[in-house]
Amino acid sequence: MKLIFLVFLLTVTHACTPQMAYQSGQEWQKNECYKIASPSERERCLENINPAYETYQQQIKRPSDPKE
Repeated sequence: MKLIFLVFLLTVTHACTPQMAYQSGQEWQKNECYKIASPSERERCLENINPAYETYQQQIKRPSDPKE
């Protein structure tokens, strides 16, 4: 597990663009989900992976609702 994290960390820190780093993180998450033996748990894990980079960018650019 430490080796996987190290490879992931090196990939992210040496990525050419933020999008590539984001996608590397998504791939790491997918690989972790595929290690789950239970089909229903695996599917739930895959459904919880972060959205596509473009969706992520739109979400972080939206102004947040003012707090009352």
